[in-house]
This record gives sequence, C-alpha cells and structure tokens, in this order.
Amino acid sequence: MSLFNWVLTTSTKASTFIVFLLGVKYVLRHRMGARFQYMLWSVLIIDLVLPWTPSSPVSVSNLVNSSYIQQIIAPNFNSTTN
Repeated sequence: MSLFNWVLTTSTKASTFIVFLLGVKYVLRHRMGARFQYMLWSVLIIDLVLPWTPSSPVSVSNLVNSSYIQQIIAPNFNSTTN
C-alpha cells in the first residue's frame, strides 16, 4: 500500500469515527459530563497516534472497507494530481 493510500484510508477511518463521536455527543448531550467527553475524544487521539493497533470485532475500521477506498477514491485523487 502506498503512502498516499494509507493516509487516505486512515483519514477516512478517522472521519467516520469523528462522525460517530459527534452523533453520540448529540444524543447524550445532557447526560455526559466533561470528563466522559474528553475520554471519548482521547480514544480518537490514541487511534491517530497509534495507527497500527490490533484488529477488533468492535471497531470503526470494520465500517470502512479500505479496498473500496483504494479502488474508488484513490484513482480520482491520482488523476487530479498528475
């Protein structure tokens, strides 16, 4: 996997996780304290700092198919950069 495809895949996974976190934050807006919100966002930061983590059945990575991203989105970016 090239560096560009890896960055694209990681960015897509992080974006999906951010949308999920914002949804959880919206649904639980009156029930969540500041400490819980910081813990939620710290999971994202840890995921971005340590991108090579072991796979888990309960993961945002399972929602995003990296081969789909590489086949559909990456050629569009490659053609615009050339």
